[in-house]
Amino acid sequence: MAPDPSGDRLAHASCGLASLREEQRGLIARQPPASLGLPACRTACQSRKRPDEPTACLYRRLRRHDIAGVLATLTDDCVVTECYGPVYHGRQGVEQWMRAWFGAGGSVDGWEITSQANAGETLVMEWIFSCTWQGEAATFQGATIARLEGEKIAYLREYATSAPLYDWTGTWRD
Repeated sequence: MAPDPSGDRLAHASCGLASLREEQRGLIARQPPASLGLPACRTACQSRKRPDEPTACLYRRLRRHDIAGVLATLTDDCVVTECYGPVYHGRQGVEQWMRAWFGAGGSVDGWEITSQANAGETLVMEWIFSCTWQGEAATFQGATIARLEGEKIAYLREYATSAPLYDWTGTWRD
């Protein structure tokens, strides 16, 4: 599996795929997600022809609370497993969760993909996720394993770190 070359990300910075590291290095000027219209995202996403794009599009659309856009990236019988336990079956299950979560004030504040790779129809990516739930902001690192059927996500499973990461120096933190 080879990581995504940063040059490919730069070509589609307007679609939101460019990483924060590229932005910090001054390689791109990142637009805030609210400034991106759905047609612009769809156009950029469709032009990419990359196997990992459905998952990246799903994350961007979650950031914008674009329920229809998220559902368009999934197969009818998809299975989505969140890192904290819930499993959603089919587009209808995902839609029910999204409407309930966003309706209760949940907000996806950021979802930066920090690395990604693919082998055929299997995608793997690491990310940094930020959200607000019940008035409390949270950020954590995690990873996703996804499988595609055609250009749609059929299976997606997320994993999250359970503690802040640190460089081990001979002793463990409590």
